[in-house]
Amino acid sequence: MDNPVLRYVLIFSVIAVITFLVSMLAVWFKKHPNRSKGNKRRIRMPKIIPILAWPVLVVGLIGLLASFAAPAEDAVAMPIAFGVVTLFGGYLLFIYRNWYVDAGDDEMEFRTTFGKEHTLGYHEIASYSFRDQGFQKFLTVRGPKGEKLDFSISQYNLPPLMAAIDFHSKNGRWPVPGEPR
Repeated sequence: MDNPVLRYVLIFSVIAVITFLVSMLAVWFKKHPNRSKGNKRRIRMPKIIPILAWPVLVVGLIGLLASFAAPAEDAVAMPIAFGVVTLFGGYLLFIYRNWYVDAGDDEMEFRTTFGKEHTLGYHEIASYSFRDQGFQKFLTVRGPKGEKLDFSISQYNLPPLMAAIDFHSKNGRWPVPGEPR
């Protein structure tokens, strides 16, 4: 390609197509949340996480094994690099396996990325805050014992929790269990 304008147009086109595909994938994941098979109220991380994690883990393991046959000048760097890639793939699978959120009528249950389960009644919420990060809106909810749930309300739709927050903003108190909102 001798024509630099054509090259830049081609690069821009590829970037535009990739951006469009990623945005369409994000819209699809928002419309089709990954619900747990055992409990349909539980929303898990998007299925793209393990889809990306498995190839990263496999490439990391293959590279780690191949790094032991590397030349002497690469004998230290390659195992470290592929070890980090392997750990990252394993970490992605680990957090996908553990994390979920389940918003019921009077309480929410959630499990952290490290597997600790919490149940937090809406009347027990100590504080909450909204923040914008990129194109997504995030909600952080804290409980009286230090429990913390931080998630994207753009991606995870939890109407009972949002109704409780709306009730709190209108009435100045949290709804007690069984109270209509």
